Amino acid sequence: MRSSNSAAAQDGPSRLRRSVLAVARLPLLAAAVCVGCQRQSPVGSTDPAKAPWFDPKVQIEGLSDADMRLRAASAINLGNMGAKASEALPMLEKLAASDPEPKVREKAREAAEKVRAAMGGAAASR
Repeated sequence: MRSSNSAAAQDGPSRLRRSVLAVARLPLLAAAVCVGCQRQSPVGSTDPAKAPWFDPKVQIEGLSDADMRLRAASAINLGNMGAKASEALPMLEKLAASDPEPKVREKAREAAEKVRAAMGGAAASR
């Protein structure tokens, strides 16, 4: 019985070694398969300017979310957009006046002030 156990024990490390080598070769295999491939990775082709947190329409939708944290975050993002978020002013003013959460009212008020200031600055520069 000892001989079969020792044979299995000797086979174990060699199988492990073969598995490790096979896993180590996977990146090389993947690279070989993709040589000449013209596809870009999704990460490299993503335009950060098209991210949803830069889209005023997405942020305006966030102002009516049931989660107060999302409403506050959307208000902050809209305030940081400045004049680009001018279409959000009515909704921000509504939230600043009547949201049940004091923090959301505060952030909406601050955002509305920032958007108004940016619009005034943009209008004055024209």
